[in-house]
Amino acid sequence: MTTEQPGGDISPSTKLELAPEVIVKSMGDDEGGVLLRRDSGEMFTANDTTIFFLNELDGSKQVGDIAASMADVFEVTTAELESDLVELARELLSQNLVRVA
Repeated sequence: MTTEQPGGDISPSTKLELAPEVIVKSMGDDEGGVLLRRDSGEMFTANDTTIFFLNELDGSKQVGDIAASMADVFEVTTAELESDLVELARELLSQNLVRVA
């Protein structure tokens, strides 16, 4: 287990998982979804790309591997998606919605 903390450096090789108090719910195809923090009741809305990414976070997959699997689905290059997902992961980590596995 790594010791990265919120604000720590996220890279394509980082493995993430949802924070235990976070629930992700898709609202349907092309409808995005919501994240709910059970401990505080805070709710966040998210687009389809973010919901797809969050549903892939199982603590064993690297961000780069998830980007590669998502590239065909969202019709973007793996490199572009990888860069976007690293930034997204940093934001989610800073909000304590995910944690480094």
